[in-house]
Amino acid sequence: IYGSCMHPEVVVQLADRARQFKDNFPLIEQYGMKIALENHCDLFADEVIWLVEQLHHPLIGACLDTMNSLVLMEGIEECVKKLAPYAYCCHFCDIKIVVDADGIHSIGTPIGQGDIDCLKIMQELRANAPDALDTIVFEVELPMNGRPIEEGRELELRAAKESIDYMRRELNVGLK
Repeated sequence: IYGSCMHPEVVVQLADRARQFKDNFPLIEQYGMKIALENHCDLFADEVIWLVEQLHHPLIGACLDTMNSLVLMEGIEECVKKLAPYAYCCHFCDIKIVVDADGIHSIGTPIGQGDIDCLKIMQELRANAPDALDTIVFEVELPMNGRPIEEGRELELRAAKESIDYMRRELNVGLK
């Protein structure tokens, strides 16, 4: 069933999750818990939307991850367009697509240095996301295999600084 959007077996699982969430609405409301359901590597945008619409609760929306849709071969721009109206949170990632003798790979990069059209994503979010979108988390997934941990930390820190600079300067995100 992997790679099959809204497969009947998946819908049964989603319906069960919806029931569990509904059973916990009083607790969610008691604590004012804002919940964002993520399009993860095993959940299509349409499935997230289905679940959010079934729940139809002001504290429950979507968490749009800009990279996870690639794992399902869903397409980043299509996923962003679908989930933007439901997004309470965004995991903002950028990647380079690499084709080599071992196949096709995605390699994390600082935001703005990969193949994702970051400006287009921000424009879509600004145009169509609800006011409830109040969290944008940037994620940088750098290849660390074989590097000493100190070198990895240095690379991550540099990538974080470059990402923050790009997001502030080019995407007008964050405090100035």
